[in-house]
Amino acid sequence: MARARRVDLKSERAHIPLSGIVWPTGLRYGGRMATTKPLYDLIGGEPVVRALTRRFYELMDSLPEAAACRAVHPASLDGSEAKLFDYLTGWLGGPPIYVQKNGPPMLRARHLHAPIGHDEIEGWLACFRQAWAETVPNEAATAVVMPRVQALARHMGNRPDGAVRP
Repeated sequence: MARARRVDLKSERAHIPLSGIVWPTGLRYGGRMATTKPLYDLIGGEPVVRALTRRFYELMDSLPEAAACRAVHPASLDGSEAKLFDYLTGWLGGPPIYVQKNGPPMLRARHLHAPIGHDEIEGWLACFRQAWAETVPNEAATAVVMPRVQALARHMGNRPDGAVRP
């Protein structure tokens, strides 16, 4: 098993997966942190990720700015919510549920069937930002997660207007 890295908020990049990051949680002893824990545990684990994904899809159904994103989803969002929960659980450092059920994520390839442009990306991000803000009140986690989420969302663009805007 690969050794987890400690978080350095100033040097982290958006492309580094969050599952390998551990967070300092204990008191300093001899200049070193006494304990660490995965981001998944730090934010509250399964109940928080479940609340995040539930709120995300509630917002997708209700935010006007998410209309284009909602339009490329099936009528029922239940399956999408379950898959996002599974994915985020592992991505945040919890159990690799998505990989166990579906194999490697290959997110862009799995979404090529849906036209994803600027409006779909921005709608998805609006839902994620608001759901995260409402369910994960941890500024340090937000500072690390949001740049990665934004980079990932923009990577999903598969129409000419989708992946080119900052």
